[in-house]
Amino acid sequence: MTTPNLGWLYYHDLYNDQREEKVEIDGKPQMAKFSFDFLKKEKERKPSKEQDAVLKKRSQQFFDKKLSEYKPANYFKCKEATNEFNLTTTYPGLLCGVGYNHGISSESDFKVGFYFDHTTGLPIIPGSSVKGVLRSAFPGYIRKVEEKLSKEEKEEFGKRYDFFRWLVEEANKKEETNIGKLSNKEIDTLEAFIFEGQDEKGEQISYYKRDLFFDAFPLQSLEKEGYFLKNDYITPHINRDKPEMSPFTSPNPIQFLKVLPQVKFQFQFKLKDFKLKDNDKGLTAKQKESLFKEILCFMGAGAKTNVGYGQFAEGFNDNPVGTGKPENKELLPYNGKIRVGETFEAIVADSAKRLVKAIIHGNEKLLLMPKNCPQNGTKVLVKINTIGKNNEIADVGLVKQFR
Repeated sequence: MTTPNLGWLYYHDLYNDQREEKVEIDGKPQMAKFSFDFLKKEKERKPSKEQDAVLKKRSQQFFDKKLSEYKPANYFKCKEATNEFNLTTTYPGLLCGVGYNHGISSESDFKVGFYFDHTTGLPIIPGSSVKGVLRSAFPGYIRKVEEKLSKEEKEEFGKRYDFFRWLVEEANKKEETNIGKLSNKEIDTLEAFIFEGQDEKGEQISYYKRDLFFDAFPLQSLEKEGYFLKNDYITPHINRDKPEMSPFTSPNPIQFLKVLPQVKFQFQFKLKDFKLKDNDKGLTAKQKESLFKEILCFMGAGAKTNVGYGQFAEGFNDNPVGTGKPENKELLPYNGKIRVGETFEAIVADSAKRLVKAIIHGNEKLLLMPKNCPQNGTKVLVKINTIGKNNEIADVGLVKQFR
């Protein structure tokens, strides 16, 4: 591999104190280095203008890399995988590994960590993380002692079983996988089989008969230029001395790195058929693959999924955005059923008020998009998040942004 290892650049070379950079400070070009000497100061521990300029220039190298240069399939395509599918990141992108330490007191530096594959330096979703996301959709009853559960906890588990069955129904609609309705006990047995490697009697299954989860890797960037990384900011404004004044406190911009929207990831598994001996019910490997895809599309992966990051969608065109036949600018009317998860086209009418316009059953509707609303006039693909009284759409979420 001749391309630079982005993980090494992010955690080591970014702070290289030996190499000089040609930067522009106060409108004048000059050579400057980065140094940690500012940490030795007793009072103000902030980098100088020169050091900030060096960090800013070095940060740019992440945004200039194209995914095609790395040929990720050559390194991550697993020969053992028997099941795979592609999902594409949606706006605003994907965060993975933010819990790692990173960053100094410079606005030009990235303040949170990021997960890179050690060998290639590419951002990946580890197989263990994929497995964790999938397991979080299961009720988790097998990990609890039934006698110690309160009435409220048992009721909560009942809702989790219903939620899992809803995911199965959604997978059936999209993939026509024909997964039968599962009882609570059958769902518990399925969870133990997939994640614990246990059969219905609780006995351990041979490693070679278990489901295996491999790393998900970025396969292709559908961005116009093929870029796949970009910076983003969160701007908290917290007054720790006077919390009541927080809304009036100046924001503190925190820069972080993210995978861009419209980057296609390939998820890989080695799945086994699951059968219940008592009634011959179960799931084939292909049915589990469809269920896993539905879970990942619904729940997302990585950090900050509660504010829109780490969401995936399927069915994106393989042609990069901005090439080929232009998108149809006219809205396609939606005449389907009003139910959670259904998608349709809309146009952002008022980004400040987070309102999008759509044609629903022949009527023009203004709908609320609580999170990640693009700028006015942007054509988007949205999905129904919640339904209010009288079967009216309460709010929608962003799936895809047309450009």
